[in-house]
Amino acid sequence: MTAVAHSNGGADTGPTPAPQGSRDARGRLAALRDHQAALAAHVGTVATEVVRAWLIEHERSLLSVEIDRSPIAPLNADESLTAAVAHLPDVVFRWGLDNRGRFTVRLGDLNEHLGLPREDRASTPDPLPFAGRVEIVGERDPDGGTDIALYIDGEPVRFEEYIIDAGWGFEWSEWVEQRAYEIASASAAVAATLYQSALDPPGSKYIENMPADRRQRADELDELIERARTERAEENR
Repeated sequence: MTAVAHSNGGADTGPTPAPQGSRDARGRLAALRDHQAALAAHVGTVATEVVRAWLIEHERSLLSVEIDRSPIAPLNADESLTAAVAHLPDVVFRWGLDNRGRFTVRLGDLNEHLGLPREDRASTPDPLPFAGRVEIVGERDPDGGTDIALYIDGEPVRFEEYIIDAGWGFEWSEWVEQRAYEIASASAAVAATLYQSALDPPGSKYIENMPADRRQRADELDELIERARTERAEENR
């Protein structure tokens, strides 16, 4: 078999490997792009915190935003608010333009992006690092349930357990009501996780009559959470 000669005198034995300098440059570019993506995500999170703080400070629940992502001259607006709105992540604009051709930034959506309950208006201190050892032991009975034991630094502790399992064949009204009562009793951080799982659970196809519109699901869940918290407050009087 005769090799095909090239103008540089070599034989066609396969692709010519990229020079070392080219491979190094590609590696640096990939690393820089990863860093850029991480930085953009961080900027979006900080921008969300700034806009959220402004809404809470001025006792507002929403802010109108032009299509170019500039706030529509609210009272007490400043340069930091304008800059923050311009860097908000796309997810908080997911409801699209209203009939005036504007976006509406809602406090509930900002909270949700930050992992907080939608109606939360409290400050969010930075969590302290935890240096202890956490261990979980699960014992499953094939004919029954699963028992969970939690240990912190080797000591058993009491805990509250929340199981999100759409595979049980729920009706949507039952599913959302049960999730609402769990969210109403949970801590803020856990409630935020439960909230997301309630709206978009794994196995959601098994939930009968679940609304296709996520906003409708969120509205129904918010209403039931408020009702559950009111009932809990009355019980604790």
